[in-house]
Amino acid sequence: MKLSKILISLKIIFVFNLLISFAGCDEISKIGQDSPEDVDYPSRDEIVQYRMSYTNTGTKDLVIDLMEGKVTFAYDYRGTGYFNAELFDGDRNKLLTIANNVQGPARNTVSYNVPSTAGYVLRVSGEGEWRIEHR
Repeated sequence: MKLSKILISLKIIFVFNLLISFAGCDEISKIGQDSPEDVDYPSRDEIVQYRMSYTNTGTKDLVIDLMEGKVTFAYDYRGTGYFNAELFDGDRNKLLTIANNVQGPARNTVSYNVPSTAGYVLRVSGEGEWRIEHR
């Protein structure tokens, strides 16, 4: 008798969870349905640079897209050891040193004129938490 009541309760909980899941899916599809037509996207000529922010610890190679023209890198290093950040082109040629053995904690900004719209590699290393963004 007790086992049958437990099984019925589990079935009710299962059905209830399915209903909640399907209700959430309907909301997601409604949000996405009107966004492509209703959003006014700027033309490529109006975009100066995409803004992106990355947070991590240790060493990380980030593949980023940059547009031709001025970009500003801003970093916030919360560690107490050394912090390094460098920008490379797609062929791994170093283009810019953003931070070179900076003793943390530290913050700074560095600007650079990107030669062409393309993918680049941003290599960041530190012995603690860091955040770097480009804008």
